Amino acid sequence: MHKQLLTWRHANNFLTVAIVMICLYIIVLPVVPALQFWFAERLGVHKSMPFPIHSLPTANSTVVTQKPPENRIEIPSAHINELLVQGPTPRSLNKGVWVIPHTSTPDVGSNTVLAGHRFMYTNQLFYNLDKVKMNDIVAIFWQGKEYNYQVSNISVVPPTAVDIQNPTEQSTLTMYTCTPLWTSKNRLVVKAKLIYKES
Repeated sequence: MHKQLLTWRHANNFLTVAIVMICLYIIVLPVVPALQFWFAERLGVHKSMPFPIHSLPTANSTVVTQKPPENRIEIPSAHINELLVQGPTPRSLNKGVWVIPHTSTPDVGSNTVLAGHRFMYTNQLFYNLDKVKMNDIVAIFWQGKEYNYQVSNISVVPPTAVDIQNPTEQSTLTMYTCTPLWTSKNRLVVKAKLIYKES
C-alpha cells in the first residue's frame, strides 16, 4: 500500500511539473520574439542575414552576393528572413510568407503581395513587421535574382480593404499581417517601391 502511494505521488508530481512547464511555454513563447528583438537592438547585435542585401553599385564598383537556393524575403531592420511560398489557399501561410495568388511576382513588376502570420505557435513570420520604418530596405530573392525595395508607405486597414492587392503601374511590394498583435482585427500594410533589380 505504501509503495503504491509513493508511485501515485511520483506520478502526481510528474504531471504537476509537466502541466506547469506547458503553461509556461504557452505564456512565454508569444513574447520571445519581442524580447529577442529588444535585446538585439540594445546590444547592437543584429540577426545575420545569410544572403547579404546587394549594395547599390556605384560607377566604379560591382557587388556580387551569394543567392539563396529558394525564394526568400529579408528585412534586416526587422530581423525578418523568411521563405516565400506559393500556393492556391491560405494554408500556404503555415509554410512561409505567402505570395498571394493572382497578384504579381518581382520578375513581372506591378504589385507583388505577400502575407505572413504575425504570431502562431508554429511560426512567427511577420512578428516584427511593425518594426519596419519608412525608407527601410526590403530584399526579395526570386528565381535566382535579387530585387530591392524601399518602404514608401505604412498603414493600418480593415480586413475588407482588398484594394491593397490591386495591380500598380510601378513595381511595388505590398506586405501585410494581422494587427494588433495576437488579434486579426486589422491589417498592418507595408508598401515598398522597387529601387534595384538584378539584370
